[in-house]
Amino acid sequence: MPETCIECLNSNQRSQNANKVDIASITVSSFQDCGQWFLEAKILLLGTKQEIQRGDYDMADHSVYKARGFNFNCRSEVDGGESRAVIPTGVSYEMRVFEELSEGAMRIIEQL
Repeated sequence: MPETCIECLNSNQRSQNANKVDIASITVSSFQDCGQWFLEAKILLLGTKQEIQRGDYDMADHSVYKARGFNFNCRSEVDGGESRAVIPTGVSYEMRVFEELSEGAMRIIEQL
């Protein structure tokens, strides 16, 4: 089993007394939720480019803010509410980059 899955399971309280079927379900559910959230974030960010081009900066800022929320939702799902230390380094890095880029984009849009 990949290290990412093991760390996600270790951080999820539901997996402590889970059988193999429960563990498979928890793993698929966690990443399915994250996949859906990042798909929604991608759609929002694609729309944000159009909002900026139209001059609708308030909506663009709101869209980036909302997309950023999907990243937080995923982190919360993956780490099961525990500390960030349980998230694998690569995943944690990608989430941090997403957060920083989102924050930077929001600051730039606010200046438009």
